[in-house]
Amino acid sequence: MAGEVAAAEVTGVKHLSSAEAAAEEEKLHLLREAVHALPVNAVKDLWSIGACVRCIFRLFGLHELMCSHPSLSISKWCDILEDVMRKTDGEFNEQSHQERSRETNFCKICLGILQFLYYDDTGALLKKYSADDFAIVISELVKQQYQQIDSFSLEVSLPSAVTENDQAVWLYMKNKYRHELWFQEKAECQFISTKDILKLLVINPLQRLLGVKSTQSSFRVRLTYSHSDALTRDDVQEGNGGNKRRKTDKAGFIGDLKATGESVTPHVESFDSHIVDGDGLTKVCPKEAQDLSCNNLMAQLDKVGKPCSLTIHCCRSSTYIGGRYLKYSRNVSQTRWVIDDERMGEASLRK
Repeated sequence: MAGEVAAAEVTGVKHLSSAEAAAEEEKLHLLREAVHALPVNAVKDLWSIGACVRCIFRLFGLHELMCSHPSLSISKWCDILEDVMRKTDGEFNEQSHQERSRETNFCKICLGILQFLYYDDTGALLKKYSADDFAIVISELVKQQYQQIDSFSLEVSLPSAVTENDQAVWLYMKNKYRHELWFQEKAECQFISTKDILKLLVINPLQRLLGVKSTQSSFRVRLTYSHSDALTRDDVQEGNGGNKRRKTDKAGFIGDLKATGESVTPHVESFDSHIVDGDGLTKVCPKEAQDLSCNNLMAQLDKVGKPCSLTIHCCRSSTYIGGRYLKYSRNVSQTRWVIDDERMGEASLRK
């Protein structure tokens, strides 16, 4: 896999002007400084449980720096993190480097989503090495299906296993490091979910590639991640009366798209809501999970051992005008506009 990474980086080399190169180097310098300030013991801890580099950075609140470098490959992120650890760890050697590289091949927390590792519609395992590369895949699909758009709305649907992993890891960190100064100084609202960081990583490159802005739009680009193991566990929860919100969201999403005449992979977002503080996160976890040990965490993370399947779907939802029916044919009965109790225009009635 290391050879594939190197080959991909060589083919993706971009020639920068001296000013651009200087600006990029300054950004990397700021990034290294921010990474250097991370608690090494906590970083090693997360890496040892199978967290990828992007998950480590987001758990420490460095998502803004991540999103400002969409072209940076995963191997470069690893190099930056390992450079810092090499300076602070006298026992760091080539063997530990190889072990760390193997551990980051598949992230047990995000299930490969933030590594842009996924199975496509044909069942082939694909990996993109940067947010820019992943955005190119999405933009090419959009351009194939729609020649012209004026804006788009990006939607992401994840299996509930990802949310459960996010919750478990955060509770583990809170339980283990709550007495340390760095954790007390870090606001809990800095926690950002896998779903949100994925959107932040992809949105700017996608806007640049499509040449339009992301906003509340009738044109929707939907990334649906699914997992057979995760869905099986969801079905068990539904059978016990849980996960009611997932059923509602699923039905609502399908209902919205029926008018387009296009089929869509069902919405399986479960309770993947925006988590903005530690208290809100704790409330959705069972009481027995509040004191999460490393053994319990690993048991949670080992439930799913392979990447998710990704379906990318584009659709343009219908525009509804208040007081009117959608009129697809003049042979269909259609009421006229009524302004100040006066009927305007000629009636379009079937004769």
